[in-house]
Amino acid sequence: MLKKFSLIIISLGISGFFLAMYFSTNNLKIEFIISMLISMASVLLGFSFLVIQSKKLNHEKYKNIFLYISILLIVLSLISKYQHWIGANFEAILAVFLYCFMYAPLELFLKNTKWRVYSNNNWEMLLLSSFDFVGINLIFIGILSRVMHWPGQYYLIYSGSVILLIGLVLWNHRFKKEVIQRKQSEDMIKMQYQLIENEKQISDNLLLNILPAEVAEELKKKGSAEAKQFDEVTVLFTDFKDFTNLSSKMSAKDLVEEVNTCFMEFDKIMENYGIEKIKTIGDSYMCAGGLPVSNLTHAFDVVNAGLEIREFIHNRGIERKNMGKDAFQIRIGIHTGPVVAGIVGIKKFAYDIWGDTVNTASRMENKGEPGKVNISGNTFAIIKDKYTCTYRGKIEVKGKGALDMYFVEGKSQQ
Repeated sequence: MLKKFSLIIISLGISGFFLAMYFSTNNLKIEFIISMLISMASVLLGFSFLVIQSKKLNHEKYKNIFLYISILLIVLSLISKYQHWIGANFEAILAVFLYCFMYAPLELFLKNTKWRVYSNNNWEMLLLSSFDFVGINLIFIGILSRVMHWPGQYYLIYSGSVILLIGLVLWNHRFKKEVIQRKQSEDMIKMQYQLIENEKQISDNLLLNILPAEVAEELKKKGSAEAKQFDEVTVLFTDFKDFTNLSSKMSAKDLVEEVNTCFMEFDKIMENYGIEKIKTIGDSYMCAGGLPVSNLTHAFDVVNAGLEIREFIHNRGIERKNMGKDAFQIRIGIHTGPVVAGIVGIKKFAYDIWGDTVNTASRMENKGEPGKVNISGNTFAIIKDKYTCTYRGKIEVKGKGALDMYFVEGKSQQ
């Protein structure tokens, strides 16, 4: 349907063009201008409809061919005119016909396609791009008419200039409107992007509060994290003495606040020494050095952390007693050995460690004394040259038999 409509418009435009030639031969300037305007508008519109529906692969190539032929014919017509050859006006008319009816619709369509980024309304873009294009063509034909001594020279130039001016004003208005809309859209996109980045940062921080950085990165990349065997890590357990009895004497709020205060300080100590917090179970705090990235200082780091925890709880106890409040006493146990580490569960997953080393470290805490850092023989063998330790002898441990244990008094003065 649209194709037939386009052919009808083109036919009317071509008829108007021949009618304009008739008016030109009879020196009817006004009629010539009106016919030329209607003819150009009709043919441009009709060809534009056809071009829009056709395949676009060869548009640029055909457009250039039509333009070069038109230029060649115009040059030939000018040479013919000044050399007094036959056919000067005929060649110029052919050039104008080819330029306006073959090249122009393709150029108009391609320009409209390039400028369509400003609007999704095809009709609006066709109208806007037609104004300046028709205006330029009329000015071109008017100049050619003056050279070839055709009628309507200045009328064509004036009308083309007016149409071009209208097109430029419309484009300027549309462009300003588009710039404002795009700026608003860009600002909105930037704001949304920033919100997404902020949310991502919050999510990443939450993930890092749950998992070690290396494990979290592996989880984000692969969607899973493999369990790993560590030949030697140092595990620390803490526990508050008579926690159940103390909790019955304290209000729930005071109890939670005090435990939170202690564990927050423990977290800071672990961060300072690069030790990985594993979990808390009630009043028990568990951490490990030497994972998820192996190192050679894990035993020293964990022992140092244990001594700082002991010091903090001692000072905290003095503060609370001065305020007339009950104070916690802590047992600390440390053991060194192999473990397996990884993520467990699919909901509320957590990084955890398994193995006999974990059980032994728990026994070190259980068999320790308040205000003491109790270590195993394995840990002692690593740190003995840099710390002063008191040998406790072999102490019977459930399921383990008699194990060597030591209290760490502090760093060696050597």
